[in-house]
Amino acid sequence: MAEPKSPTFDQIIHAIHTYSARLLTLVAEGLPDMTGRQLDLRDRKLKVIAEMIQSVRHTIDPAKHEIIAISLGRPDALARFFAFSFVEREPSSMNDIESSRFFGSGVYAIYYIGEDIPPYLPLANTETPIYVGKAVPENRSAETAFDQGSVLWKRLREHRKSIVAGGLNLEDFRYRHAIIQSGMEGAVEDFRGRSIFR
Repeated sequence: MAEPKSPTFDQIIHAIHTYSARLLTLVAEGLPDMTGRQLDLRDRKLKVIAEMIQSVRHTIDPAKHEIIAISLGRPDALARFFAFSFVEREPSSMNDIESSRFFGSGVYAIYYIGEDIPPYLPLANTETPIYVGKAVPENRSAETAFDQGSVLWKRLREHRKSIVAGGLNLEDFRYRHAIIQSGMEGAVEDFRGRSIFR
């Protein structure tokens, strides 16, 4: 008895297309009642199949498959993009913080432009800050700057108080800040060691 022939590439593609269309119809009609565990199991199976198909595409496609550099799924890449846009902001004087209260959480950098503090002189008047930090909102799911509160302003205000307490000249210090999406503060701050902040 002759063995059945293996399906060709085109036949397999046709079968995948047919059954995928059928799956979409089933979903549109409404899946039968399933537990969360059953739905999760089916989702994982679909993910494995999707990854296998993607692997086949990468194998037969002669074009080079680059890694997406900027994606919401890659906080480190967003942090890289942010790092370069951050330095485009005009720095402000630490002396002005007290009278310029604002809402929002995010990240900040402090710069030295003076001539009197030896440890800071190698960084004086450069784009390299002497300190980079973050301020996170109490409500980690806050969607607006108002809901995030004044945590970033308060953090900068604490630095201002420390400078004054140390007998230093506020005019020798500048800062940049950026209000960013809740939850992204840590990713951006952690990136500072590999970014243009250093």
